[in-house]
This record gives sequence, C-alpha cells and structure tokens, in this order.
Amino acid sequence: MSGPPPAPAWWDVPVAEIATRKAAVEAREEYDRHVTARRRHL
Repeated sequence: MSGPPPAPAWWDVPVAEIATRKAAVEAREEYDRHVTARRRHL
C-alpha cells in the first residue's frame, strides 16, 4: 500500500501571511475571505 491512510479529516494549511509574490498575496486574500465562512465542527 502506498500513500497516506484514508482519514475523514484534513489539515488547514493557509497561504503565508508575509509574501511578496503577487500570486501568493492574492491567494492569501482569497483564503482570508473564505476562512470566515467556514463551518466549525468542534
């Protein structure tokens, strides 16, 4: 068997807050907009 074992969970790995590349800055802004709408299960 290769790869990670199946699991019903995921890790939240956000885009770096301190970035200089335009694509990374835009990705972080999008992440920040969507994180507030995320449902909390715990």
